[in-house]
Amino acid sequence: MACRDFEVLLAPQNPLDCMVEAGDAAGLVTYARRAYNLVILDTGGVGETLGLEVSKLSDDLLLVTTSELAAVYAAKRWIAYLGANGVAKSRIRLVVSRWRRDRGLDQEQIEAALGLSVLHVLPSDPQPVEAALIEGRPVAPGSLYGKSLAELAERLLDSPATAVKGPPRKGLRSLLSR
Repeated sequence: MACRDFEVLLAPQNPLDCMVEAGDAAGLVTYARRAYNLVILDTGGVGETLGLEVSKLSDDLLLVTTSELAAVYAAKRWIAYLGANGVAKSRIRLVVSRWRRDRGLDQEQIEAALGLSVLHVLPSDPQPVEAALIEGRPVAPGSLYGKSLAELAERLLDSPATAVKGPPRKGLRSLLSR
């Protein structure tokens, strides 16, 4: 699926139709790094062999959590798990999703609990997200969530890891983890 300056490789309808072995991750990541400035792979979690392997191959990891106490606690466990498996905490970049000022922990509490700075906060904006999911299209760029997602993309593109790479071969950015 191509959308403006992004290419998105969507998950298959039936995940069993496209099983990827952990050993195949290196080839996929190597190809994507050559083809795109920024690659985001959503592994669905690092607890699986594939997710951990991709985490080890990545320049940076985006750990996405919400501000609820249980989610922050789970994120803390994932950070410890990654560290125990050779992934440096300095490579983890924290994103807080579905942020609501009146719910959960505030940004400073999350940072203190996890020992990481928050890279970006994505606001809770359920209507445009749900509409996009139901209609099978990207979130409206003019929505609060769409604007915030664009800001996150700009932050990621301005990071030192992507700055040293040349322009993408096809002029496209990919929504796939680096």
